[in-house]
Amino acid sequence: MKYWPLFSIIFLAACNSTSKPAPSPEVALVTMDEVDSSYQVQHPEVDLFFKKPQLADFKLSPSGQALSFLKRSETGQLELFVRIQGKDKQLTFNSVRDIRSQLWLDDNHLGFRQDDQGNEVFILHKLNIHTGEQTQLTGFSGESNVYTQRIKNQPGKLIVYLNKIDRRYFHAYSLDIETGSLIALFDFNRGIFNPLLDNDGNTRIVSKWNANDDGKYEKLDMLYKGADEIAFTRFETLDLKQEVLQIIGFNDNKQEFYALSNIDSNTTELVKYDYQTLTKQSVFSHPDNDVAQTWQLPGDEDISMVQYNEGKGTLKPLTAQGNQLDQLIRAHTDLNYYISSWSDDGALLTIHAYSDIQPGQFFIVNQSQATVRELGQSAPWLNQQPLANMTPISFKNRNNALVNGFLTRPINAKDTPAPMVVLPHGGPFGIYDTWGFNPEVQLLASQGYAVLQVNYHGSGSYGRDYLLSSELQMGKGVMQHDLTDGVKWAIEQGIADPRQVRIYGASYGGYATLAGLTFTPDLYACGISYVGISNLLTFLTNMEPSWGIGRDFWMKMVGNPYTARKDLEAISPYHHADKIKVPLFIAHGANDPRVKQQESDQMVSALRQRGVTVNYMLKQDEGHGFVLEHNQQHFYDEMLNFFAQCPANPNLTVGAN
Repeated sequence: MKYWPLFSIIFLAACNSTSKPAPSPEVALVTMDEVDSSYQVQHPEVDLFFKKPQLADFKLSPSGQALSFLKRSETGQLELFVRIQGKDKQLTFNSVRDIRSQLWLDDNHLGFRQDDQGNEVFILHKLNIHTGEQTQLTGFSGESNVYTQRIKNQPGKLIVYLNKIDRRYFHAYSLDIETGSLIALFDFNRGIFNPLLDNDGNTRIVSKWNANDDGKYEKLDMLYKGADEIAFTRFETLDLKQEVLQIIGFNDNKQEFYALSNIDSNTTELVKYDYQTLTKQSVFSHPDNDVAQTWQLPGDEDISMVQYNEGKGTLKPLTAQGNQLDQLIRAHTDLNYYISSWSDDGALLTIHAYSDIQPGQFFIVNQSQATVRELGQSAPWLNQQPLANMTPISFKNRNNALVNGFLTRPINAKDTPAPMVVLPHGGPFGIYDTWGFNPEVQLLASQGYAVLQVNYHGSGSYGRDYLLSSELQMGKGVMQHDLTDGVKWAIEQGIADPRQVRIYGASYGGYATLAGLTFTPDLYACGISYVGISNLLTFLTNMEPSWGIGRDFWMKMVGNPYTARKDLEAISPYHHADKIKVPLFIAHGANDPRVKQQESDQMVSALRQRGVTVNYMLKQDEGHGFVLEHNQQHFYDEMLNFFAQCPANPNLTVGAN
């Protein structure tokens, strides 16, 4: 599993544009043949692990009288269903793309978001659960909706975040569910945005830009006002390059509000602020790991539970209700779990339980009756399959710093070294791998590969210092060294065959793959770059406006293409393609708004100009990662074929660094 935490309160989305540079013209970009929904899977394991789930995403209606969920339809797509009084009803009938997320707008309406062929411009739709009538609510002028909040005590009203005025920033609007009318909550020109509302619809906290002397927005003021007050009072100023403050709950009875923050600590901790003094107090922290998730159950004035990702992950109750609920769930399952929804009164909750060999088992909990009932599983066809266990690991890198990660050994592994795939996560900043079910890992393990996942410096979950230690460290610095040192550790431990080490990653992981083949050309036998970055100069200059301050953060951490051109060329695989000695497979989506198609086009062109054979898969109907089932199946079939044909590395001396 991968977590994508909120690094700053204003990072609401990545990007939203359908524009893309033209393919590089130097060499005809011959790509693999396209496939359609009639595609026949070559490897049965691909179908096992990448078939769309049978069930997913159970959510209770506000009253608890209905249950929505996603279900694999007869045509193989994920469609939206509702269960009322024990009867299931299909609400959507999409012939091509899945419903990927859904939420209750009120007791009679569901909302769902969809984009167009992976362009990540998300449009919010309303769906009447009784009549099936669908109504588009946003997206009439090309804007994207990235977040929606239901106001508990204001039926018929939503808070939606849209980039209508300026594609760089998402502003809050009040949306009338019946009429579709939008009202801006603040004058954008005042620099106030991102309001956080209580259950009565009162704006309690807002953010305000704080410009430095150069006019750059490197700080953010956080302002608060009571429910009956008019004026806002500043209670924190954030350094956007390194500080986190995420408001997560209000407690009017105790005159407190809660937040996740790293302002006064290295790791992100749970804190509470006093309404009157606006001073804060630590409630829960972990010395080595950020608090990743929290839950405040209805009826609890305080935060009920926290979760952090030490080892296999730990969920810790903080209140009597949280402890009682945890004991009730533990009596029915020993799997990890998280709470996915609850009714407004808190009597009913839905639970998603999981492990490294169980992608999803769903339960409904009745707290008043102290009962737990199973709703189903996401992939029941895996129950009888031999699956591989994922083990938390750690090692010391070349600087004697501790690096954490996960190792999955192949099914029926012997004590002899095995072929290994290094699987660097995307992001990279603030993103991290966690323990749990990963279909890519299981697919590779089923084919006899060990899989190494490294939470290299720059990953989230391990505190601010660990994340920021990755500044200017891409390519030839500690971020890539951690992967190299992880390979060395696995070889020394007798886990990996040094002549059979492969590397595969997506997005930044694709960059890490290309960097591994370029800057450590004797280490890997072959590699796969999936929607990966090849040239940091073109990647940074082509960033969409909606990256906003995220773009500034990237330039701080990686380099400015206008002032550090030579430095960026030095760590861009495209400019060192002549160093690649081993087979390479590249895949991309033509509509990718984050990492443009150009990143793969130019790398393929550079290699083919030198007469190097590169397998190139380009999907015209995909974006930043493939979501259509037949495209996923095609990609993973070709991955297995490519890795199976990968020759042993003749360059590496056994045990060499």
